Amino acid sequence: MPRFEYKVLILGTAELLEEELNKWGQEGWRLATTYMVPCFVGHNVVATMERQLSEE
Repeated sequence: MPRFEYKVLILGTAELLEEELNKWGQEGWRLATTYMVPCFVGHNVVATMERQLSEE
């Protein structure tokens, strides 16, 4: 059974998402989920990243 590790990114704008995905993708991370969270001045983008650690 594969084992994964997860990282949560909170970004101030959706425009930052592509840059962050490219940066983390170079280290083996992939996008698992995204959702928008309302805040006082717009929305934050919450992205959950995952990468496989090992295959058991």
